Amino acid sequence: MKKTISTLALAVSCTLAPISAQADDEALRAQAQKVIADTFATMSGNLMRAMAEGGPAKAIPFCHENVKGLAAELQKKHGVRIQRVSHKPRNPANQASPQELKRIETMQEALSAGKPPQAELTKEEDGRRIYYAPIVIPAETCLKCHGDPTNVIAPADLKLIQQLYPEDQATGFHLGDLRGLWKITFEAPTPGKS
Repeated sequence: MKKTISTLALAVSCTLAPISAQADDEALRAQAQKVIADTFATMSGNLMRAMAEGGPAKAIPFCHENVKGLAAELQKKHGVRIQRVSHKPRNPANQASPQELKRIETMQEALSAGKPPQAELTKEEDGRRIYYAPIVIPAETCLKCHGDPTNVIAPADLKLIQQLYPEDQATGFHLGDLRGLWKITFEAPTPGKS
């Protein structure tokens, strides 16, 4: 009888483990989506104010001076690491790793096939969970700083971008293009803490 109860308990725990892991994954995905929505709203709201006050000539320096500080505040608020990585970064610190470049390529292939690129939640060897979500150019306004440098970005604005970001690669995009990835990192749980 004891053996039957033990076997039954083991079977139940094995059955529940995948359900629990799936629920944890869904919770992390939901949390990451909230973080991205809050980060996007905060950054784009501030950027749009700067654009309204002085166009790209005001928005470009605003980004250069304030994005890191805004990201740090949002990271503290949400308890995660927030990054944007790209195959064509404006700031070289945002260059996608080789693995991230593969994810970007897969998402670009999806877009080319007319399918929405899918977000992905990974588990790293060290226990961290990372959520990658596509950043797609959502509006024509974005192209004033990220569009074609020969005919969309104004020459004075392009010169300012090149002054502030001498290694800039973040131009030549079109509406709906994949600009890069959101990368939301959840630290590994500390042993003994839940």
